[in-house]
Amino acid sequence: MYLTPVVIIIGLLYLCVGAYFTKVSVFITVLATTVFVVLVVMYGILLSFSTPEWVGWIILPAAVVVGLVIASLLSTFLKVGVFLVGCWAGGMFATCLFEMFVYKISDLALVLWIMIGVFALILGIISLKFLKLVMIIGTSFIGSYLAVRGISFYLGGYPNEFEMYNEIEVGDLDNVPITMYLYVAAMVMLSALGILFQYKRFKICSRSKRNGEYIKVDD
Repeated sequence: MYLTPVVIIIGLLYLCVGAYFTKVSVFITVLATTVFVVLVVMYGILLSFSTPEWVGWIILPAAVVVGLVIASLLSTFLKVGVFLVGCWAGGMFATCLFEMFVYKISDLALVLWIMIGVFALILGIISLKFLKLVMIIGTSFIGSYLAVRGISFYLGGYPNEFEMYNEIEVGDLDNVPITMYLYVAAMVMLSALGILFQYKRFKICSRSKRNGEYIKVDD
């Protein structure tokens, strides 16, 4: 709860200027991806539920350190970083799509993971060809999610992602609250506004030929 304002601020920055400050966005995305993967592997595969709490306080800083190292390396290889931004955006879009509509057709966890994999891969591959466009779309979508999710901690009504995944695993998604649809609709609207704002900003910066790079990719 104490970090909620930070999450909201980062989300708004992603939403408004994420594509403009490419290296910063890539750095944060890679850092978050690494920490997320380490925690999932440690708590989802290697460790049991009876693991002492102090172990977590060792794993989390270690995951952050590993994430900082990897993010520092990959932020210099923007193609890889932008690919991850595309994958994150694709995975988050697939999750929202599943929670909004697809679960009514099939509530299998396997379907969710297939959708996440497919959408993440598609948007990640597209990012290799259309870097600017995917950075604008990706950072806008990620930013809208972070901002809305942060606000939901204060307003309530947004189901916990881990609880929802447990419900998906047991095939029980019949009680999705109406507020969930409102939050997702807000994410979509914010994403659209972020895309328009960043696209216009990029065109203005391109025309004025200001110093500093927007996206520079070494072939």
